[in-house]
Amino acid sequence: MLNKSAITISSDYKYVNYLKRALDTINIHGTIADIYVYAVNFTDQQINDLDGYNIQIIRDNNHLLSTCNDMIKKGEIEDNTNRDAGILSKDIKHISSLLYSEQGVYTCHSRFKSINILLDKGYKNILCVDADTLFNKNIDHMFDKTDKDMYVVPEIIKEEDFYIETGHNNVPVSWELIKNSPERTYMNFFGNEGMLFINNTKKTISFFNDVHNFIFTDNKWCEWDADADALDNIMSIKPIDIGVLDFNYKDSYCGVESYIWSGDGMGKYKKTEFII
Repeated sequence: MLNKSAITISSDYKYVNYLKRALDTINIHGTIADIYVYAVNFTDQQINDLDGYNIQIIRDNNHLLSTCNDMIKKGEIEDNTNRDAGILSKDIKHISSLLYSEQGVYTCHSRFKSINILLDKGYKNILCVDADTLFNKNIDHMFDKTDKDMYVVPEIIKEEDFYIETGHNNVPVSWELIKNSPERTYMNFFGNEGMLFINNTKKTISFFNDVHNFIFTDNKWCEWDADADALDNIMSIKPIDIGVLDFNYKDSYCGVESYIWSGDGMGKYKKTEFII
C-alpha cells in the first residue's frame, strides 16, 4: 500500500468554476495529498483549462449524456415545498437548483468510480468531496484518522421529523440512535455523502465495490438519491466501522473555524462565498 493520501473531486465542465475554486483553496492552505479530478466528458480544450493546477486527471468520456436540466430532485422539491410554502414565490430564481441533467447526476455518482480507482491504486486514505467545496484551512491532520474504516459528518434528524417527511418510522438500519436523546434523535451517517473520508481496508474495498455496482447496475445512477440508497443498502448487508466528524468538516454555514465549507443544495446560490 502507498504511504500516501489522496483528495478526489468529480466534475463536468458545467461545474468547472466551482472546481477551480475548490482547487484554489486547497492550494492556498496546502496539502500533502495527491489531488485527483475525475473529469466527465471534458474536451481536450476544456482539460487545458486546468493547466497550472498540480492535479492528476482521470478522464471519463465514454458516455453520451444529456446536459439538459430536465430531471427533478423529487424528494428535495417536496421537502422544500412542505417546509416553506412560499418557496415557489420567494425563491423562484433558485428553483433551477432542484433540476438536474443526466450528465450532472452521472458526474455526481462518478465519485464512486474515482474512489474505487484510488483504493485500487493503494492510497492509504481518500478524501472525497463535491466540486462545490471550499477549503478554509489545511486539512492534512485528517489523514492521521485511521482508527475507523470511514469517517463522515452525519445528518442529525429526529424520529418525529423523519415521520413527518416520510409518513413512517422505519428509519434505515444504518442509522444510529443517539443514546439518551430525549426526542429519539438519530445520526444518518450518509445524509452528507458529499464528504467521505475513507481508509483503505479490506472492508472498504469490498464495501465501495458493492456501492458502485448497486448504483451503476440497471441505470440506478439516473436517480439523484441513488448514492445514499446504495450506501444505506450495502451498510445493512456488510457494515463497516464508521467514525463521526463534527460539522466543521462539512459546514454549509461557512463558519470561520471550520475546515471545509460545503455548497449544499441552495447554499451555493445564497452564500456569497460560493456565488460565482
